[in-house]
Amino acid sequence: MNVFTEYRKKNQLTQIELAEMLDLNQSMVSFLENGHRKLDPRKVKAVSKITGIPKHELRPDLYEE
Repeated sequence: MNVFTEYRKKNQLTQIELAEMLDLNQSMVSFLENGHRKLDPRKVKAVSKITGIPKHELRPDLYEE
């Protein structure tokens, strides 16, 4: 399971609710959860701050653990 899906389910959020929290649209959350898209590098820091998910888990291709 991907980090976005894990976070959303752990916090009992819908994709729409998570999208609103992260200033994204629902389809982008769906794409992120399904691995069809990667989080925009400019959004990583903000998403990490909001969710508490480490940057290296959001974009392992850009950040080391």
